[in-house]
Amino acid sequence: MAEQLENKAIEAEKLGEQNIGLQSRISELEIMLEKREKEIFILTKKLEDDNSESLSGMKNLTAQEINPLSEKETLQAEKALLKENLAFEGDEASNQVQRLMDEVNTLQQ
Repeated sequence: MAEQLENKAIEAEKLGEQNIGLQSRISELEIMLEKREKEIFILTKKLEDDNSESLSGMKNLTAQEINPLSEKETLQAEKALLKENLAFEGDEASNQVQRLMDEVNTLQQ
């Protein structure tokens, strides 16, 4: 019986030491977990910031792309208007020349 008590005491002491070791390991793992969570938070924040920057850059590039297209359309419209004006003024000049020729012919008669 005394031997059983001694064995139980030795077993209890070993289990107590194992328990202390496991508690120590749990504390280490909790510290590592907190560290990893902080790293993940920092990386997630950086990723969000990078995504935001990328989106902003894409918007700027899109705006830069649209602006020349708008400018091109404006220039094409101005060109068409100038062509119309040139054609109109050409017709006016032709009419004026024709009137002058008619006047010259009238005066010569």
